Amino acid sequence: MQSENECHDGKNSFADAEHTFSLFRRYMTGGANSHFFWNMVLQPGGKSSWGWAQNAMITVDSKSQQIEFHPEYYVMKHISHFVPPKSHMIACTGSWGDKIAFVKPDGTSVLIIGNTANRAYEITIGTSDNTAPERVTLPGHSFNTFEFTASAGKG
Repeated sequence: MQSENECHDGKNSFADAEHTFSLFRRYMTGGANSHFFWNMVLQPGGKSSWGWAQNAMITVDSKSQQIEFHPEYYVMKHISHFVPPKSHMIACTGSWGDKIAFVKPDGTSVLIIGNTANRAYEITIGTSDNTAPERVTLPGHSFNTFEFTASAGKG
């Protein structure tokens, strides 16, 4: 179980979300079977007991009752939406590094790919049986999810 993550600097930036996705991928491919975010909710400018600002998926201003969802929230929401409990990670090959794949309980495969570059990249994705590989474009600074049905092998 991966129970720690980097808390960053309280800026809650998209770059932090990209880094969190990279860490999630590294932890899961390194053997973790679950992952959770350390600071789920903090006050705006939330600080640790050591006095330094930290990121949170959500900030809540108790005075104004304003709620703000940050980029790391959307990364974790995205993954948990497409990768339900009892899914298991599977190997994926290819030169693109920021990717992770799972098989869901219903047999559907899910491939999540991050692109941290400032530009779009066109890549080819497919299944191990090489059924209908497809060219797709990964927009710059994006997270992309592809589902492949068990019967058709195509997303």
